[in-house]
Amino acid sequence: MITAKNITKIYGAGKTACTALNDVSLTIGNTDIIAITGQSGSGKSTLINVLSTLDTPTDGTVIYNKKDITRLSENQRAEFRLKNFSFVFQDFYLVSTLNVHENIILPVQYKEKGYDKELFEKIVTECGIKDKLLNYPHELSGGEQQRVAICRALLIKPKVIFADEPTGNLDSFNSGKVFELLISYAKSNSCCLIYVTHEEKYALLADRRIIVSDGKCEEITVNEK
Repeated sequence: MITAKNITKIYGAGKTACTALNDVSLTIGNTDIIAITGQSGSGKSTLINVLSTLDTPTDGTVIYNKKDITRLSENQRAEFRLKNFSFVFQDFYLVSTLNVHENIILPVQYKEKGYDKELFEKIVTECGIKDKLLNYPHELSGGEQQRVAICRALLIKPKVIFADEPTGNLDSFNSGKVFELLISYAKSNSCCLIYVTHEEKYALLADRRIIVSDGKCEEITVNEK
């Protein structure tokens, strides 16, 4: 599904230039569950941003289903992401003036006229926020806000879910719940999940693990499918 070929990402120029990724190549399958780990500043977030078209490489290409997505314009990349990818970040990025129901369906309104109401009922129930649909973000706990963000990501039926430190602002209980929800959905719906984490116990939940160090990637198999 996703093939990164000789990806290099350099920020800045001259003496202040910083190489975040250095000639990285990897292939990701349709249903892979991949953990990206490494020290702070190693290039983890840069890698996930380049793979998801949130950022463009300085050199190299990212191919998605035989399509070179690194050559798309900014508007084309935005449209492409909406059709294929979903995102869960450390910060929840909920719209403060919208209630929970409105926040969840917001991306779907841009993607198509309606949304899958059966799926909506299923994910809000599984995420434990069915009784919070009329609440606003400031009325929710951090764990509840992240579960709203997950529902929003899942409702568009993504082919790939990208999650960058999705539990960075959560306690241990809510962190476990977030990964349980994401991995369960990915397995049940045969989609790909790529996540960044700094916690070993969550890295071990993946099928594959990519360790980023000084802009280079080393892969180890975690669990055989």
